[in-house]
Amino acid sequence: MLNRLVILVLLVLVRGAWSQVPGNGSQQRENTQEQQKPAGPSKPVVAIGSPAGANNQDHASEKPSKYQWGELLAPPNVPNWFLVVVGGVTGWFVYKTLRAIKKQADIMETQANDTRESGAEASRIALATAQAARKAADAAEISAKAAMGVAVPTLTLHKFSFIVSKESAATFYQNPKVRLELKNYGQSPALLRKYSIGYSWDEDSPREFTSYPFEDEVIDAGGTYEFGEQQFGVLDPPPQEVIEDLVKSKRHLVFSGWVTYGDVFGSPSKKLSLWRELVEYDPVARRMTVMDTSPAAMKRWVDPKED
Repeated sequence: MLNRLVILVLLVLVRGAWSQVPGNGSQQRENTQEQQKPAGPSKPVVAIGSPAGANNQDHASEKPSKYQWGELLAPPNVPNWFLVVVGGVTGWFVYKTLRAIKKQADIMETQANDTRESGAEASRIALATAQAARKAADAAEISAKAAMGVAVPTLTLHKFSFIVSKESAATFYQNPKVRLELKNYGQSPALLRKYSIGYSWDEDSPREFTSYPFEDEVIDAGGTYEFGEQQFGVLDPPPQEVIEDLVKSKRHLVFSGWVTYGDVFGSPSKKLSLWRELVEYDPVARRMTVMDTSPAAMKRWVDPKED
């Protein structure tokens, strides 16, 4: 398309320059000079009729005159040739300009395609990076939860026993005493919050006891905590008519309650349930029979699958 346009421009320019060059320019100048000469005395004209001359004149008029190609280089035609040269140079510059424009357009189109492709590739890379980051975050969260599961404090009933001094059962039941010790099996401190403990003598319907706050008590990782006499001072001894049934083993003394604690991670408070039943009293502590007969423990005994 560009080649055709340049050729058309050249043809138009050459045609315009060519039309201005006269075919018999020198002959016209000679005729003009002849007309400007002074007229001399006229000579007599003798008319001789000759058939041959008439024939020669007829042939001369019929013979076409040759084009004077050398006159194209005459000084009056130099401006025309200058216009032809200028037109050719102009056409060449137009052709080069159009080619440059086409080349630039091709470059811009290629760049646009590369931009779209690079944009799509960048989008794919960004998506893959986001997915990888999400997977890494999920894995980190799982690891953190697993680590936290080991790090968070876990309280258990470490030691429990009824305290006896070889006194009679009646004397013991009038003011029963226990030893209670907790242990933290986690890897971070346990922040003790509240406790509620007491005695009951009907394991089927345990009593609800008043709760009391701890006074900034903390159990370090792997540490233990033993309840003091002041904390056990809130325990109410059984009434007299119940003591008689306990001595006769018609009823059993049950120590129960709970302890709540938190951690340094700000997790919700956890609760440790306490339950120990004196099944058989003995003046010697090591021969006393103490069992965990809490509903949860009894359920595990009946259906081990629930454990």
